[in-house]
Amino acid sequence: MNTALIESGDVSIFTDAYNKVAKDQKDEFLKAFDGVDWTTVSVDEFREKLKQAGVTASFSNSELEQLIDSMGTAAEKSLDYAEVMKIIGDIKIGDTISAEEYSKLGDGYEEYFRLMADGTYQLTSDAEEFYNLVKENAL
Repeated sequence: MNTALIESGDVSIFTDAYNKVAKDQKDEFLKAFDGVDWTTVSVDEFREKLKQAGVTASFSNSELEQLIDSMGTAAEKSLDYAEVMKIIGDIKIGDTISAEEYSKLGDGYEEYFRLMADGTYQLTSDAEEFYNLVKENAL
């Protein structure tokens, strides 16, 4: 997820929050992120988690909302990329994936696959080019 956070461009929001924390509380701040479901956590819940971790820095609601949103975006990108990589693994030209796996890939990959008579999808293009597109779309 760290890579996704950096590549999503939201690292400045995290950095700004991190820089507000006292030097002796940096580890506690990072530990407060453990186990947080960024898609459901509220500002008040995360503020309480920071307090319980021993972080005394003062954050506005807006700052915490932005941090939660950026972490949620990073988590989504990380999960999406991991899911796609699980599907394509070490796929080579001529290999096939199921219709269900193909639908999980989402839009943008149509030119790389051909629908086969049995309902599977065959990779018809250069695998390296396909991997590069997958990585680019994950950023």
